[in-house]
Amino acid sequence: RRAEDPGGADVVVTASNRSGMVYALRGQSSRELAERLDGSPGVDLVLFEEYGHAIAKRGDAEARFAPANGGWRVEGDERLLAGGEYPNAYQRGWCALACPNAGDVIVSAAAGWEFEDLGRRHHGGGGSHGSLLAGDSTIPLLLAGFEEAPVLPAEPSVTDLAPLFLAHFG
Repeated sequence: RRAEDPGGADVVVTASNRSGMVYALRGQSSRELAERLDGSPGVDLVLFEEYGHAIAKRGDAEARFAPANGGWRVEGDERLLAGGEYPNAYQRGWCALACPNAGDVIVSAAAGWEFEDLGRRHHGGGGSHGSLLAGDSTIPLLLAGFEEAPVLPAEPSVTDLAPLFLAHFG
C-alpha cells in the first residue's frame, strides 16, 4: 500500500544511494520480503537475519553466516560473498543487520545502480557508498611520517586505523 494510506502500509522502504532497507510492519517474515526483492532490477544481494544467522541471498545462491571462534561459520554457497568482490562482507553484513535501527531486510545495490532517497536524490555516476561491492567499500590509503611501515591486516578496515593512529600520535 502506498503513502496515500500510511496507516495501512505493510512495509516501510528506505533508500540511501547504494543500499536500502525494508521494515516489516505487519509481521511478514524477513525471508518472504527478501525473496520478493531478490532478482529485482538494481538488486545485487539481499541480507536478512533468520534463527541467529545472517543470510545473504542472490537467486538460488544463499550463504548463512555467524561469528564463531574469532572467525565465521559459513553454510551454503561461500562463493556468494567472495572476498575480492565483497571485502570483509561477513563482518559488515553481520554488523549492519545487528544495528538496532536496521531494517528487516537490507538490500545491496548492483553495480551501476542507485536507490533514490525520498527527495529523489542520488549520486548516480560516482561519489556514492553503501553496497557490499568492493567499489563502494575500499579506498586508497597513503601513509607518511612513520619510522617503520605499519603492520596492517591483508584486508584492513577503518577500525584497524584508529589504533595505528593513536599509537603513532601518542
